[in-house]
Amino acid sequence: MNREQIIRDDFPTRGDGYDRLSVDAHLAAVAAWAAALEAQITALQVERDALRRAAPDPAQDTFTPAPEPPDPTPEPAAPDPTLEPAQPEPIAVETERPLKASRSGDEVSARLVATRLALEGVEREQIREKIEATYDLEDADSLIDDVLERLA
Repeated sequence: MNREQIIRDDFPTRGDGYDRLSVDAHLAAVAAWAAALEAQITALQVERDALRRAAPDPAQDTFTPAPEPPDPTPEPAAPDPTLEPAQPEPIAVETERPLKASRSGDEVSARLVATRLALEGVEREQIREKIEATYDLEDADSLIDDVLERLA
């Protein structure tokens, strides 16, 4: 659905105005479209929050970027013997930071999958079977109930 389809004004007329059934059908289509967009927004917000939790905290990051290489400039004709060459300071580099796997990661992923399946019209029981087969959750039914309630 696009802007032109939403603001249309070419409904059939009847008596003193537009045909009510045509307008009601159009409004129902707009409402369904808006609900689908809201569900997508919710799913993206959940995914964004999960990514933020999984991302390293920049305030705790010990990584120090390497200094930029100096610009290539011509060497002076006669170097000053009183100047000592600067010694580069060692750079602390964190080689690897393990990602924390947690039950909440499974829950976020399961919520996204359940939302996608519900938007595709998959029955609740099939959603539950898929979620339970794929994710380690304490209560898949309450998660699915919450997803379906938000989409209603």
